[in-house]
Amino acid sequence: DRDVTGVQTCALPIFLRRELDPDITLTVVGPAEWPLPGSPPDGVRFLGRLPVDQVAAVYDRHDVFVMPSRFEAFGIALVEALARGLPCVARRAFAMPEIIRPGDNGELIESDDPIELAAALARVLADRAMFRRVADQATDTLRHFCWRRAAEDITGIAEKVG
Repeated sequence: DRDVTGVQTCALPIFLRRELDPDITLTVVGPAEWPLPGSPPDGVRFLGRLPVDQVAAVYDRHDVFVMPSRFEAFGIALVEALARGLPCVARRAFAMPEIIRPGDNGELIESDDPIELAAALARVLADRAMFRRVADQATDTLRHFCWRRAAEDITGIAEKVG
């Protein structure tokens, strides 16, 4: 069973189940209520909002994290997922390309096209070496995306300018 966590349109699991794997599932976490008309379709588990202490367990039960946000100032959820060993699929916008390296720890998409997203997910799911790399890089991800390193970077820049 391949499990994907994140947010996207209902067309995604339908396409992926038809074209890639009939057992694939999409878990949607975040909005308080199901955001689309009707109920979640087959292959979609809607969990709504979760307490912070339950989020790590959701990451740990899934294979890939998907967050193709139209706006994401930083993308802390992507860092959290990578730190739990999940490859990610996100949008090539804002800070997301600073976190996701296509072909290394995930894929980036350009549009709202569910077929583009499905293709990116299919590439990630097919790349077993990527899963190993992301798991191997989890500790480095935590080290890199920490406040101490961010403060050191800012201090270093300020010293060069000042």
